[in-house]
Amino acid sequence: MPETRAPPLALLLQDKEDDRMFKPRSPDRVAAPLVLLAGDLPRGTAELLSESGCRVLAAPSGSALLRMAVGTPLPRLILLGGTVGDRPGLSILSRLRVDATVRAIPVLFIAAGDDEEQALALGASECLRLPLRPLALLARVQAQLRLAALADVTGLVIS
Repeated sequence: MPETRAPPLALLLQDKEDDRMFKPRSPDRVAAPLVLLAGDLPRGTAELLSESGCRVLAAPSGSALLRMAVGTPLPRLILLGGTVGDRPGLSILSRLRVDATVRAIPVLFIAAGDDEEQALALGASECLRLPLRPLALLARVQAQLRLAALADVTGLVIS
């Protein structure tokens, strides 16, 4: 039996049928992506993401985030602050990357200090520094969600 291969990325981007995954979808067609928030994130972050079409859940603690990350449905993105309760965000990030269930979920790390390099080394998909610019945050969130959708369609693992 011949091996089945995913179509090349260029074909996915040119095909008008597949183009719909790169555009916002109406809530009645597809459920909004679930984004988990945890840590010292700027006020209004949840509202900003909700208004952009995401379902947002906020974890009150690091242990709650770890439980919610393996829940049903799985989140499409985790937005993680530098401190979650009394725990460093970097320690939570390293715990997330050990668990096989959530390893593939992109984590956007919000760094208050010089944690960017360490967060990326621990497996953060991307880092932003405080103070956050709302449009930059939305662009990064949407980019990570598009990458996750592309990975779903093609079967690629993006890490």
